[in-house]
Amino acid sequence: FDVKLDATDPTTLVVVGPANPRPGALAGALVVDVSDPEAPVERAFYETSYPIHNCFVRDGVAYLTANDGDRNPLVLLDVATGDELGRFSLVDVDETWGEVPTPLRSVHDVFVRESTAFVALWDAGTWIVDVSDPTAPRGIGSVDAPDPSALAELSRERARRESTLPP
Repeated sequence: FDVKLDATDPTTLVVVGPANPRPGALAGALVVDVSDPEAPVERAFYETSYPIHNCFVRDGVAYLTANDGDRNPLVLLDVATGDELGRFSLVDVDETWGEVPTPLRSVHDVFVRESTAFVALWDAGTWIVDVSDPTAPRGIGSVDAPDPSALAELSRERARRESTLPP
């Protein structure tokens, strides 16, 4: 459901999906060498236990939106080996985020500029993450992030409705 060229190596293409949970469906990241666009070559496929809505690729690292229904992390994956390098989750920033219904803090999209990731987390705002060390991504700020305790107080029905409304 998303396709990205590595921002620093346009011969590497990553294809991810599915975007949403699908029971029994294969989920993961396909890495393709597109140095010859007329003859792309599959390098690898890395299966995941979570759907991937969007991704970004830079410097050989794929940044995957891992809506696992629990911590909903941003997962950093080495495209050469398939090794998971690190994760960033709001629950690591403040445990109260773990009490917020996951649809309100789904990892919707990611963009990486140099060593900074910008992560759109639906009703939880946009988070700025230092990814200079891919094994230890850390939040350094946010834009429009509400108090998680206010979102945690919403009923399940209200949270579901809220997650479908524009801001």
